[in-house]
Amino acid sequence: MKTELYDKILSHVNTDSVGVIWFSEKSLANESEIINIFDYLVDGQMRNFAEFAKENNIQIESENNFFISNNFDSPFILLNFSTENEFKTKDFEDFKMILSKLGSHKNKNLSVIYPESYKLPKFVKTSKFEIRELAY
Repeated sequence: MKTELYDKILSHVNTDSVGVIWFSEKSLANESEIINIFDYLVDGQMRNFAEFAKENNIQIESENNFFISNNFDSPFILLNFSTENEFKTKDFEDFKMILSKLGSHKNKNLSVIYPESYKLPKFVKTSKFEIRELAY
């Protein structure tokens, strides 16, 4: 079922998006509309990962969760990061390193999606990527 949030996120993440950094307030193990939207973007990998983590007692909220998929026949990466943790420069550097391994990102943007209550770190806003922010 399409909702306003669904339309907002899917129109924000477009063919020019190389990836998304998604700051989440809820655990990936919980069912929610926004988790379902991002699960759709990575072809169900998020649900599969959450089930695997639960079965193996892996605490996914304390880790950076990377999902690699395709966006219109181009590699696409989703980084999920819990707002409960501090997003550090090293976390962003790790993400950029993975992006660099996926090929050229010339003329591509990076979507950063976060709750309205979250303060986006300055080093993300001032990176060399064309940042497309979306607060929900």
